Amino acid sequence: MKIKITLNHILFWYSLLFVFLNLVLGFVFGVWKNNPLALIAFTLVLIYLIFKKFISGKISRFIFSILNLFCYLLVAVIWLMNLLVAQSTLQLILGLTFTPLVFFFGLELVNQIKNLISHLNFRLPPKPTPPPPEKDLTQVQISDQSRRQFLKMAGSAGLGLAALTLVNPKKASASFFGSVPGPGTISIKDTGGNKIDPAAKQPTDGYKISKMDDTSSDTYSYYGFVDQSGQWYIQRETTSGVGEGDFLYCNGVSDFTTAWNDKENQTYESFDTIF
Repeated sequence: MKIKITLNHILFWYSLLFVFLNLVLGFVFGVWKNNPLALIAFTLVLIYLIFKKFISGKISRFIFSILNLFCYLLVAVIWLMNLLVAQSTLQLILGLTFTPLVFFFGLELVNQIKNLISHLNFRLPPKPTPPPPEKDLTQVQISDQSRRQFLKMAGSAGLGLAALTLVNPKKASASFFGSVPGPGTISIKDTGGNKIDPAAKQPTDGYKISKMDDTSSDTYSYYGFVDQSGQWYIQRETTSGVGEGDFLYCNGVSDFTTAWNDKENQTYESFDTIF
């Protein structure tokens, strides 16, 4: 399976390794004994990065956003302090090592703000359409003699159809609907004259939305659907990059939870191939 490496992946793995090594080295050299607040702050950054990679879809989006904001502010302050008050080359180099973390958490914050705006726009109710003004039938006047004659003829035709219905209901139905294939039945046809079965089952009938994940990946959004028998399919939407706006699918007959947890590694095909 091909692995797509993006700038976001590089920044993520750099940030994870950098924070982890700082925590380990801090314990080795006893730095955290005199700086318990710094230990807590770096631990929260590591927790965010682990959640981002492995369990982002299982925690509250609000908590995830708060953690991201905290991490961004923390690394930005450390970065600025080391660059602005650096008194040695070592301090300047240390400040530069925080630069990828500032970009990573900044991009994460921007993406979460975009997702929030898109969700707010999606959930806004449509503006109601005002009903058309009612016509006052009492003001309608028929001034033309030919129109009066037409209404008389239409009234006569209606009375004739009513009389025919009382005498032979089936014949009246045929007269009104046109040619019928059998006694008392009406068929529906398309423009080519082919019969249409209105009760025909569609491939996705019976499936209901069960899961949605639009935060774990910067490139894809995932939507999981399940029916009563346990059959499932996952719809993957490309939200950025090559193929943006495309939808691909994978499906199965059981064990939806396992498939959903491993959704990034599923094989996705077009709708006509899967169904």
